[in-house]
Amino acid sequence: MINLGRWLRALSSSAFFENEAKKVQEVIVEIRLKCEELLNKNVDTVKRELDNVKTINLEISTKLDTVKADNLSNFSWYLHKSWQVLTKV
Repeated sequence: MINLGRWLRALSSSAFFENEAKKVQEVIVEIRLKCEELLNKNVDTVKRELDNVKTINLEISTKLDTVKADNLSNFSWYLHKSWQVLTKV
């Protein structure tokens, strides 16, 4: 009988550890899935922010082109007026 009791204890102990191992594996899978979800969210956030930066850069570039054109126009006007003053002398 003693041997039967040991067998029963060994079997129940083995089943307990198998259940615990299964729970650990399930938690590991859940953690991995959560990490992938968070990574995808971060990648999406970075993509959106990059798009915003590109838009801002395009706006700045357009404004800079406008300022350059205005400055060139003003400089040309200044040179023209200066030339007129110099040639009248």
